[in-house]
Amino acid sequence: WIRKAYSMGGIITVTMHEDNPLTGGSAWDNKNGTVRAILPPQSNSDVPNMHKEYMQTLSKIAAFFEDLAPIPILFRPYHENNNVWSWWGSSACTPEEFVAVWRMTVDFFLQ
Repeated sequence: WIRKAYSMGGIITVTMHEDNPLTGGSAWDNKNGTVRAILPPQSNSDVPNMHKEYMQTLSKIAAFFEDLAPIPILFRPYHENNNVWSWWGSSACTPEEFVAVWRMTVDFFLQ
């Protein structure tokens, strides 16, 4: 349906509502520490590190987008970060953690 919409002149937007990578719950499982768990390992972290697993998830998303080339995709991960309902929202991570996961994700997709 992405190819069809593009062929009709559509602008393709993909909004990510990924399940919580720490708990396996839905995107609305706003367990504090999830963002910290997917960032590169920290020696003082109080949560299990899921960075390697999360990077594999980003690799799958990248492969999906590559398969759609040359269609431009407006990708919206971690949207509405000031919400309180998601694992990337303001109730579940600090502003610094959010910026770090955003930068990590953008850097990954730019490589």
